Amino acid sequence: MAQSILDILVKPNPDLDSSFVTRGPNTFNADWIKVNSWRPWRAFTYKSLLSIYSNALLATWRSPPLINPGSAYDYEIRYEHSLDLFLAIFMLPVVNGALERATKVLKMDEVFYLGPGCWVGDPDWALVSHHRIENGRYWNLLPGDTKLSAKWQPRMEQSQDDRTRHQWTLPVSQDSSYAAQSDCRYGFIITDLHLVVLRLSKESVGQGSALTRPLRVTSQISHQRIASGSTDISSALDAMSLDSFGSQSYVENNPHNMEYLPPEYATVPWTARGKGRLTVRMSLFCLCLMAISGYADVHDDYPPLDSWQREGPRLFRHNTSGFTATRLPKGASVVAPRAAASPDKDQSQVDNLDEYVEEGQDAEEGNEEEDYETGEPVKDGDEEEEMAGEKQGYQTQAGPSIGGSSGSKGKRTLHRVQLKGKNGQYHFRDLDNERRWTKKRDWTRSDVGGWEYRGKKHVYFVEHLPRDMED
Repeated sequence: MAQSILDILVKPNPDLDSSFVTRGPNTFNADWIKVNSWRPWRAFTYKSLLSIYSNALLATWRSPPLINPGSAYDYEIRYEHSLDLFLAIFMLPVVNGALERATKVLKMDEVFYLGPGCWVGDPDWALVSHHRIENGRYWNLLPGDTKLSAKWQPRMEQSQDDRTRHQWTLPVSQDSSYAAQSDCRYGFIITDLHLVVLRLSKESVGQGSALTRPLRVTSQISHQRIASGSTDISSALDAMSLDSFGSQSYVENNPHNMEYLPPEYATVPWTARGKGRLTVRMSLFCLCLMAISGYADVHDDYPPLDSWQREGPRLFRHNTSGFTATRLPKGASVVAPRAAASPDKDQSQVDNLDEYVEEGQDAEEGNEEEDYETGEPVKDGDEEEEMAGEKQGYQTQAGPSIGGSSGSKGKRTLHRVQLKGKNGQYHFRDLDNERRWTKKRDWTRSDVGGWEYRGKKHVYFVEHLPRDMED
């Protein structure tokens, strides 16, 4: 019987021997934003992730990578670099193989890779794509950092010893800084005992004393995601702080000038295994999919992790995955766009608020087995379509392409792009990876919400146009 992606991702991790590691301080940089506390990310659960990504996780995977078990020496963790090597050889090939398989299942236009952070700059790990490059550098879509359990563990946050608690703050500050630098709401810290996933939120203008602080004017960054180049983290993170207010002002859409709430976190034990439990590889796989959805930039609040919003009279979009549907799965929650949930509200809290959620809402009356829009026909028998999600009567479609409702065949495909630029001049990369400079008049309102740019062969889509975009 063929195994699914989930079957592979929940297999047990190898046992590591970290008895050789000597205790010592963690890396410190005075320019990191300072994190002094964090909050549980209660919605990051096995149940939620399986619900969101069931069509990927339950897809058959006939040829997962075969990992050579190696030597006993490979399992000795003596320094941080030895853990990096172990992860690169024995853990990440499975995650990257699952990502490649998932992109076929979800009919995505690009393949993503969780690789060494040196490709983008300072982080230990970075999620990259050949389609997300600027000036020869990859964009960092998901930053991660490696630490040793002898030097850092999540429970150190509860320590009454000031020195121990200070050591706890450093890796969290470090990875939060990398996430802020890339304007990515997600990040992770991995050790020989745990995976800790993080979600970053900026402080709302109306929160605390943000409204009363003096305005500090700086040049705005050109894009939500920045490619790491010669700019070091000290300049990219100028004056930012987490849970540390000072005199910095809030300037919308400029990560350099944002203040942040304590990040949310979820801890996954290295020893977790089997279906029904979050494992390290499953969590990394899902976190990568979340980071590439087009809904991963940093905001001051987020809707529930497993929820939908209406984008048009015949279209719903998932708030985390970016998948679209003309008819919702059974039991789905729809969140009104006017009332996005605060990041400290878990799914159960929001589901009980009638003003936020409608249960089981449909876009239109019709066949209960109606599929997600994919922009292309489903091929029976194709391995890419062998998903257990079909038993639920729907199929997924990834964020970069959106099913539309016009054209001679009744459908068209909108290709999601990201605008980059400054001083009113903006461009995007088309499907040929060519840069297209555009003005506001080149875009028209889309019937699914957002804006469309109509090329000769393809139609491109963005959710919002920059306020300073030239007419």
